[in-house]
Amino acid sequence: MTPSALRAYLRQSGEASLPELAAHFGADAGLIRDVIAYWQKKGRILESAPGCDKACAQCGEGAVFYRWREQETGNRRQRTDAP
Repeated sequence: MTPSALRAYLRQSGEASLPELAAHFGADAGLIRDVIAYWQKKGRILESAPGCDKACAQCGEGAVFYRWREQETGNRRQRTDAP
């Protein structure tokens, strides 16, 4: 599993828990956590508080969901060095 694969999955699914991500990628939860940490350092993955409305009931209490954060575009101030 690569960082770009995780990004693509979260963009498509909207949000996912660690168990969901591990099952989807067939990867160890520790590897998934490492890739999540990589993206969190860049400010691209956000954690959601518990409150799952999914019917699977696999997460249990205290589950954390991860969501992709698109980079903001738009009104960025341009720097001018002119006197």
